[in-house]
Amino acid sequence: MIGSRLPAQSQLPATPSGPRTPPVTSGDSVGRALPAPPVFDGYALRTAIPSLRSDEAVTIDGRLDEAIWQRAPVLTGFSQYVPVDERKADDSTEVFVWYSASAIHFGIRAYAAPGTLRATLADRDRIDGEDHVQILLDTDNAHRRAFVFAVNAYGVQADGIRVEGSSQGNTPRLGLQNSDITPDFVFASKGRLTDFGYEVEVRIPFKSIRYGSGEEQVWGLNVVRQVQATGVQETWYPVKRANASFLVQMGQLTGLHELKRGLTLDLNPVVTSVINGAPSGAANAQQWAYRQTPEVGGNVRWGVTPNLTLNATFNPDFSQVEADVQQIPGDARFPVFFPERRPFFTDGIELFELPNRLVYTRRIVAPTSAARMSGKIGKTDVAVLSALDDRSYSLDPDRTSPLFNILRLRRDVGAQGWVGALVTDRTDGAAFNRVGSLDTRLVLTRLLQWSAQAIGSTTRGGAPGAPTRNGAMLYSSLTRTGRQFGFRYEIRGVTPDFVTQSGFIPRADYVESQIAHRVSYLGREGAWLQNWSPRVRVIYTHLWNDFQR
Repeated sequence: MIGSRLPAQSQLPATPSGPRTPPVTSGDSVGRALPAPPVFDGYALRTAIPSLRSDEAVTIDGRLDEAIWQRAPVLTGFSQYVPVDERKADDSTEVFVWYSASAIHFGIRAYAAPGTLRATLADRDRIDGEDHVQILLDTDNAHRRAFVFAVNAYGVQADGIRVEGSSQGNTPRLGLQNSDITPDFVFASKGRLTDFGYEVEVRIPFKSIRYGSGEEQVWGLNVVRQVQATGVQETWYPVKRANASFLVQMGQLTGLHELKRGLTLDLNPVVTSVINGAPSGAANAQQWAYRQTPEVGGNVRWGVTPNLTLNATFNPDFSQVEADVQQIPGDARFPVFFPERRPFFTDGIELFELPNRLVYTRRIVAPTSAARMSGKIGKTDVAVLSALDDRSYSLDPDRTSPLFNILRLRRDVGAQGWVGALVTDRTDGAAFNRVGSLDTRLVLTRLLQWSAQAIGSTTRGGAPGAPTRNGAMLYSSLTRTGRQFGFRYEIRGVTPDFVTQSGFIPRADYVESQIAHRVSYLGREGAWLQNWSPRVRVIYTHLWNDFQR
């Protein structure tokens, strides 16, 4: 292992400016001594943090040298999660946190032995192979969804949303692969390598995230550190494997008040022009005639409330979006899934999270206009999307513009569960496809969670007298997330006539059942073998009618 153990709470590790020893850490502008900052040791379960508010201006330069950092609460006492949980981390980490009227600030000091860090000027969202730190903010404090802000040693960013219950394994990890990194939030970060490891400064504007509208806020907070040289994952709040929920295991940042989001209004006008040239047909063949076709469009994003956002777009131009990721189809008979990258659709995309992918916005190929409302009202998540696609993608002989309408509602139930409903409609002239769904996730015990979904579809073609086809899809899974033994029992069935033209269900007419068991051997501290987790998975696949027989 790298680094050294975190000393006792009263003597934190040495910093670039010398050892931090109480009761005095530094002086203010007139030389008066400042008291030592409050220390919150996660391993000792000191995880309720009274927030510190300050309007002091700081420069995001990767140096925690402003006076506010000497007064900010400091998070220490990280625990190991991978390969073995419930142990003190071998690597010392300090995380400082405070907030201003318009943003929340984090300072990170990660200690490591010389030559063990892995850090590059990587692309955004491509730092999962490097040493990095993830900041998880559950701004609803509802234990169901958290914003993820990650930075490597140079401050290169990765960000996304972690939704509880979206992991498909019975041993969830804390890597970025378990978060949806499709959304891109606006935040500032800067880092640098030091003689003790690395230091990073992060500023997250309140305009970039959603949160409740109460006068005083309580946010869930956890910090995850990835030590790449050893593959160890460490958390500030001592997360345990033996728990069906990860986000319920978080500390709390209390006393946030008078948060000023300001006017959240983004205007993005777009003007494009295409010039086509062709021979004029005149006697002089060298003459060409040119025709210019200008197009005007734009995007609007308005934060109606801190937790409700309205987006609209007209004739958008997505040419600035990165190219599709390379895909290697395993079976050419089935369609290939491509992640959504267009900013209009990625904002609030986590609200369309379901056990089965019934919302796949790539089906809206080239929208001429679209609008969406997404956010949370009380304990209910709301997402509404309406889009008019380009008529060139219509299957109707009259080339009408396909119209998409999607409504998603999800209500919190209990401490960690929910029930939800979804309705999608695609109308293309006389043809249509409509899908309705009911879903739920319930945490039955500390280790057991159950998810289920019932879906129905009705589809009609555009030809005169075309018949209407009705189909159904059923899904259920039971997962045990134990420390040494876990399982997942899952069944999914799709009738032959089930169709979704707004989602991504690659095949129909089948029933697939899975039985997966895991046994984990966790070695003693210092042993050469720390974690061995063999898995056995059996998959049965039948045609729908064969399964019924």
